[in-house]
Amino acid sequence: MKKFTKNRKIIPVSLIIMLLTRFNAINLNAQEISFTFTANHTCEYTALDSVFVENLTQGGDTTLYYPDTVLTLVLTGIDQFLTGSNNFYVSQNYPNPFETKTNIDVFLPECDNITIDVYDLLGRKVANYEGSHESGMQHFTFIGGNSKNYILTVSSKKYLQYIQMIQFGEVSSGVPYLEYNGTTTMNSIKIKQKSLQSLFPYNLGDQLRFTGYDSGDYASIIDTPFGSKDYFFDINHMVPTTPTAGTHIAGEDQIEWHWNTVADADGYKYNTVNDYTSATDNGTSTSYIQAGLDCETNYTLYVWAYNSCGASSFLELNEQTSSISITASASPAAICNGATSVLTASGANTYSWNTGGNTASITVTPSATTTYTVTGTSTAGCTGTATVSVTVNPLPSVSATASPAAICNGATSVLTASGANTYSWNTGDNTASITVTPSSTTTYSVTGTSTANCTNTASVTVTNVFTCGTCTVTYDGVTYNTVAIGNQCWFKENLRTTKYNDGTSIPNVTATSTWTSTTTGAYCCYSNSTSNCSTYGALYNWYAVNTGKLCPSGWHVPSDGEWTTLTNYLSGNSTYWCGGNSSNIAKSLASTTSWSTSTTACAIGKDLSANNSTGFSALPGGDRASSDGSFYTLGIHGYWWSSTENDGSSAWYRCLIYVYADVYRYYFNKSYGFSVRCLRD
Repeated sequence: MKKFTKNRKIIPVSLIIMLLTRFNAINLNAQEISFTFTANHTCEYTALDSVFVENLTQGGDTTLYYPDTVLTLVLTGIDQFLTGSNNFYVSQNYPNPFETKTNIDVFLPECDNITIDVYDLLGRKVANYEGSHESGMQHFTFIGGNSKNYILTVSSKKYLQYIQMIQFGEVSSGVPYLEYNGTTTMNSIKIKQKSLQSLFPYNLGDQLRFTGYDSGDYASIIDTPFGSKDYFFDINHMVPTTPTAGTHIAGEDQIEWHWNTVADADGYKYNTVNDYTSATDNGTSTSYIQAGLDCETNYTLYVWAYNSCGASSFLELNEQTSSISITASASPAAICNGATSVLTASGANTYSWNTGGNTASITVTPSATTTYTVTGTSTAGCTGTATVSVTVNPLPSVSATASPAAICNGATSVLTASGANTYSWNTGDNTASITVTPSSTTTYSVTGTSTANCTNTASVTVTNVFTCGTCTVTYDGVTYNTVAIGNQCWFKENLRTTKYNDGTSIPNVTATSTWTSTTTGAYCCYSNSTSNCSTYGALYNWYAVNTGKLCPSGWHVPSDGEWTTLTNYLSGNSTYWCGGNSSNIAKSLASTTSWSTSTTACAIGKDLSANNSTGFSALPGGDRASSDGSFYTLGIHGYWWSSTENDGSSAWYRCLIYVYADVYRYYFNKSYGFSVRCLRD
């Protein structure tokens, strides 16, 4: 048996029998009798799978299958009394009854012209369709108007059938009309044939048995109809089973009741007493919240499942309301000594703390770890208590020292903090020990943090007592003496660092060809002998000077103008002159050793013991030529770079020569190797 999809509306299955009361070879007069079948399956309206009709008086039977629901007795002759039994047929509309629109299927066994007319109960034609179609199942949709009942007829040259359609709900004010929805061809369908006795016999007064089938279940009705009649099958009438208890949620003043779904139930009712007639309908929901209850009290609820067949026996549910649940929290739960924490209670309407506070939140500043208690009262008068603890951690004992506490300007001091887990200095450093080089007396502060995240601070002062001429400067492992001349502070020795002040190594270029072609920073020792570096200092090309990183931090290679400041100062002070001439200042800068001797008056090489009245201690370190990379003039010339460029290939310098009494200023190629002195910033 072919099954079909059901909906929840009443779907009539109509067997229309045109009773032939008298006929002859020329014409037939017919009376029309309509049997309409509806059904409940498990107490719900359903569309029948089939109806088996038996004539218990004369014998014979026929079976109606959904949707082949119409059997028409044609008036044109007894041989066509049952047209459509195997071929042409019109399905009962579906759904039926319908709200706004319904579907009709027409099966054509062969190509044919069909006319479809729809009439209301007043006999007025309200919709029409005409068309020619190939064999197959033709699909139509009818959209209703303002009538409740319609008669739809389908006719062709050979066939005539009609069905009754019922519209329910709010009717439309629009004009009814038919829509053609296409065809399903003979190759795509297989027509299920009706099983019936040829020329199903029937006379008024015959006893008939109708058997309706749905989902494998059935019910039968025996009757002797004398006219059109409606039949109702009540198949598998069954009241729902009793619900079972679910898991309830009990609150202080309410209970959320739960029960499990019953498969055959349409809905549920509940009552606080065991009386179904006064029970409240809960619809399909399987939960109910009963509010306004007393705390810590037992309550009972009765629940029934129902459907159109009736109600189940009651389910008795029992539950007790809960006591009030108070919670308390501290933010933060652990504090440092002297800090505050906010205590917050929840779960009640009013609160009372053991501190005397009566608000939900209070602020406390305990000096030691403390436990607090709060009592909460609900609107229903129930009370509950909660406790919360605040842990108090001690502050770390932070101390700081400086070694040494007093330094020369440009020197360093090591600051060390203790007493905590981590440290943060106002310099931005975050280690226990840091090295500082203050340019003036400075107080440093450090914040220490314990493992409990508590902090404390300490401070330490480093006194800057740098005095030029007294303090030394250590740079790249070499300690340089200083000398004050006028308002300037100079290194007392030539520079011999092998690194820039950022720690980057300066290339030591020994090969002559490499030296002449190098246009980046480089140094060498005179004749590539390290002993000469120790005595006279290193020779640097001007590219190393131009990096700005050759001297230590706080010092720099003097500019051409700063060299002039030095010589102007000496020329302005007769103490540094030779022979009463303000230009003869070379001897005041030259050292008392290492220079070649000379007999020229006021020359550097004349009476070396009269040299170096400034303490500058200039040595004749010679030079390295840019043209061939050779070394020249050790012991007789001393050259010192300035940081000032003359042009793209040369820069300014100062020179002392053993046979001259003045300081020589000129410029040379930047690739020359000259000595360097550092001047304090």
